[in-house]
Amino acid sequence: MKPKLFQHENLTCAWAQAFVSVFDHPRHGPLVVNVSGFTSESPEENASLAATLDEILRAQERPVTIRQTAMTIFPFDTWERRGRPAVVPLSEYYLQHMLPRLKARNHKNSRGTYFQRMVSFTGVNGKTPGDSPIKTVNQLEHIVRIWNNHRAKGGSERESALQVGIFDPAKDHTGSPLQGFPCLQQVGFSVDAEDKLTVIGFYPSQYLVDRAYGNYRGLCHLGVFMAREMRLRFGGLSCFVAHPLPGSVPKRELHELYRQARALVAETEVSA
Repeated sequence: MKPKLFQHENLTCAWAQAFVSVFDHPRHGPLVVNVSGFTSESPEENASLAATLDEILRAQERPVTIRQTAMTIFPFDTWERRGRPAVVPLSEYYLQHMLPRLKARNHKNSRGTYFQRMVSFTGVNGKTPGDSPIKTVNQLEHIVRIWNNHRAKGGSERESALQVGIFDPAKDHTGSPLQGFPCLQQVGFSVDAEDKLTVIGFYPSQYLVDRAYGNYRGLCHLGVFMAREMRLRFGGLSCFVAHPLPGSVPKRELHELYRQARALVAETEVSA
């Protein structure tokens, strides 16, 4: 089945296109959300529609806001507040101070967060005989280091090396019929001829109402961070969702959100 493409330079508009389509067609096929073409450091957002979505999310039994979802992918507020530290000091602060609090506060974080797996992924060490069979890797630090080292020598790193693994079969093949983490399976980075960095995310399934907006914002924040570390410019997000779903919020509670989203989509189509 051919994926359906939704794209805009405004993050909210791109999300609204996808949400309206999935709302209208619950048995929706794969989709790609592309946010690119913006001229500032990161894409603009429509505050009114985002606020309406947040109001719906806060009214749920276990509320998770757009900001909270985005922070599981990249702790943007902490990064800004601490003066935009580099990847290693940010990772150390997150693992020592933030992650324990997140796990204690919410049982959904008991198996970790997306950012934790990006900067502290534990797996089998199959390279060096005699070394410990278990190895922990800061994947973001590794990408930044090899990229900048190759650039300093006048070369460029292969695109296939700019990958971050999230899904871990040893931890995540549980057999549970419903498993909320991790929905994001893989993150990749691509660099074009103009030194613009694109973040690529892969989701086997995604709730468009509950999580998607926060997912896209978090991935964009990650892109801003990695572009700075790799001495590039953030160029956009491309997110593939194999099985998009409206979400857990009852459809009767979404009519105002749907109305605003349709109006925004219509407005952007006219202006285009």
